[in-house]
Amino acid sequence: MKRFFIYSLLVLICSAAAKAQQDPIYTQYMFNPLNYNPAYAGSKAILSAALVYRNQWVGLDGAPKVVTFSAHSPLKNKNMGLGFEMTNDKIGPTSNLTVQASYAYRIRISKISKGKLGFGLKAGIYNSSIDWNGINYKDQEDGLVVGSKNSYLSPIFDFGLYYHRTNRSFAGLTFKNLNSPKQGVNYSGRTTSEESKLYSQIILTYGKIIEISDRAVFRPSALLRTNFQTLPVLDVNLSMLFDQIFWVGLSYRTTNSIAAVLEYEITQQIKVGYSYDYDVSGLTSTHTGSHEIFLGFNYNVFKSRMRSPRYYF
Repeated sequence: MKRFFIYSLLVLICSAAAKAQQDPIYTQYMFNPLNYNPAYAGSKAILSAALVYRNQWVGLDGAPKVVTFSAHSPLKNKNMGLGFEMTNDKIGPTSNLTVQASYAYRIRISKISKGKLGFGLKAGIYNSSIDWNGINYKDQEDGLVVGSKNSYLSPIFDFGLYYHRTNRSFAGLTFKNLNSPKQGVNYSGRTTSEESKLYSQIILTYGKIIEISDRAVFRPSALLRTNFQTLPVLDVNLSMLFDQIFWVGLSYRTTNSIAAVLEYEITQQIKVGYSYDYDVSGLTSTHTGSHEIFLGFNYNVFKSRMRSPRYYF
């Protein structure tokens, strides 16, 4: 029973204290914008796929773990793009599975700046569940426990705008969880609480490329998210690219964490990234930080003889 209450308390704390970040938050957000903006789908002239694993608050029993796979590509009409994303995040005995498809359409804003504005829609399903078998408790007749596993299935929708000038700058606006999908344990067709839902969010992003020399590129970027329930969460990243193959960066999140970010381009088609988050709020005695691993794959889907261009975002 003790472990049962510990897990329950952990879930309640995470839900109440982190309403602004109910969805997984990625330190390496700058490497995979499709995670938070459907209008990014197909913005590269290539097929791009990514696999991300995040192990948060290592050492804390029942702490969040997230795995995400995403892929996107332009169509023959390169003004259009399609994307796919599947995310599984787990906190203690609870797990959430999201499967979504994205469609984006882009228009050219200026022939001089070559800027393009994309409109994107993401739609799919969201399944929230709790597995009571993952909890050891003495009172097997506990009235709070209904069956071995309870879940709730709901549709989920996002809408985004994404402006970019190839390898120069980008800006994005996302309306996430538009329909506020329900989550939590399902008792008799109802969730455990009227507040058991994913809050709608607004996400703003901006980034810029500054060429320092032939061998070095500077890329500052920021991501701001809010659901108007708690204080907004801001991520700021400063990264340098050396010799077109090695990114080194530092990030700060207003929830009191700093991070080191590395990415290495093994080939023009394969790249790997790693980040380590360190908590500066004084809670380091309960965990040893957060680790995030990123694998990226690029493929010239149109099989052009031309070498695929490099992309900085």
